[in-house]
Amino acid sequence: MSIKETIKDEAALETVIEYKIAAITAATKREVGKLEQDYAKFRRYQRIGFLLIAAAFLLPNSAVFVLEVLFVNLTNFWSTIISIIVFFVSLMLCSYFGFKFFISGSDVVRQFHAKVDTILFGGIFNLLGVTGELIEHTVVVDKKPIDGTGGKIAELIDILRAHFRSLRESPESEQVLSSLTTSELITEPFNTTHIDNVFAVDVAEKRLMVSELHLQHITGSGRSRSVKQIFKGYFVALPLKKAVSGKTFISTEGDTLGFAHQTYWSSLLQKEGKVKETKFEWNDFEELLYVATDNNREAREILTPEFMTDLYDWWKNHGKLNIRISFVGNLMYMLFPDSQIRFEKTVSKVEPKELKEYMLTIARPLLHVLHLVEDVRR
Repeated sequence: MSIKETIKDEAALETVIEYKIAAITAATKREVGKLEQDYAKFRRYQRIGFLLIAAAFLLPNSAVFVLEVLFVNLTNFWSTIISIIVFFVSLMLCSYFGFKFFISGSDVVRQFHAKVDTILFGGIFNLLGVTGELIEHTVVVDKKPIDGTGGKIAELIDILRAHFRSLRESPESEQVLSSLTTSELITEPFNTTHIDNVFAVDVAEKRLMVSELHLQHITGSGRSRSVKQIFKGYFVALPLKKAVSGKTFISTEGDTLGFAHQTYWSSLLQKEGKVKETKFEWNDFEELLYVATDNNREAREILTPEFMTDLYDWWKNHGKLNIRISFVGNLMYMLFPDSQIRFEKTVSKVEPKELKEYMLTIARPLLHVLHLVEDVRR
């Protein structure tokens, strides 16, 4: 039985999760155990650390203000000297203890989220009736002092290094970025990449690779800093039973900004040269779904009526967001937008309501991806 027959839409998905959530919550509590208590403790530490870091910049001005109130005749010279002394002392103390509080438990926080993700992703795969694997990227904090120098400062530097270590350093993330380039689905420039959970799903005798991806283009700094959101959602790669000799691209209608049809389409056609927009007889949605290919025969073979109908129904019912799909070589690639994806965090506590909400942020877009994948016959 296909996934579409088992869980036909989001309403059915929510019903299934609601029915299972009590058992999933109990299983999560058993697995997480004491880690949840440590997570809550270190989250408090992080809040204290944030306040201390903020105090490092606010305290000097406050101290001078108090001194001027107590000593009305304080000269500008002594006011400046005291301000400088207080600034450096508070900056060193508050920064050190602030970062120590903020980061010392970051490995516990990551472990908590990784453990929760492992349990919930497994639960989602079971609910959807598929075999799946969540690829972990938990950073292990090395508490040993760097270069054998010893001391608290060296330990803090080690923790800072581990805390800011990027997922882009992993082989899996490098593969995601390589596949993204091969897919030719992003034509806009971007310079900031955030990759979170990468997971595999076995469906229709194929191994589907999915990653949570956020792309931005950031320019300038300070008041002139500009952040352009390029894409946030799932990046999908599906092996084809038979490789295509040409290239076929699909996009949905959109505006002229960001992850949009017009910007993408014009760049794609200019870059590809041989790839041309193709018209098919798709009745109600032929003007809303766009196809470009350099091989019309292959495009007609790939793009079954079921595939295009599911794609159109998703687009129509989800705020007219823009999806992109390409068939290149022996893979189908897809950028499936979803603003609800939570990067590097899961839930604040193990409770049925929070677990259900988080599971739905994963399961809803994944359900639609799997429906589309089932329609790919090649």
